[in-house]
Amino acid sequence: MTHAGVLDLTKLAQDLRAAGETAPKAIDRVLAESAQLILVEMKQLTPVKTGRLKASETIQASPGRYVVGPAGVPYAAYVEFGTRVWKGKPYVRPAVEKYLDKLGPDAADVGVSLITEGTNGQHS
Repeated sequence: MTHAGVLDLTKLAQDLRAAGETAPKAIDRVLAESAQLILVEMKQLTPVKTGRLKASETIQASPGRYVVGPAGVPYAAYVEFGTRVWKGKPYVRPAVEKYLDKLGPDAADVGVSLITEGTNGQHS
């Protein structure tokens, strides 16, 4: 029985449960897309002397976790942060910062679409 001023949240609860089941795949998709954007930007910003640093930049992925950056190059941090005698040439931080503000809204959009998918946003 529906009364004026009464809101039945049963459909919303069902949609939230369904969204919870599909959320990990959607989250992985957002993370993978963001990681790829960051990697491309990082490679553009990486200073090149021999090319070894740029070639070492990869995405290491596991469910719910994406690590972007150089791997196996011991001097990578010196290039990013510098030393006492050499000024750093940041390439990781600027790449991450460029897309960090985009990641939150993208994740929120995915969350909203998971909840409202198939419901046209209508809950009665």
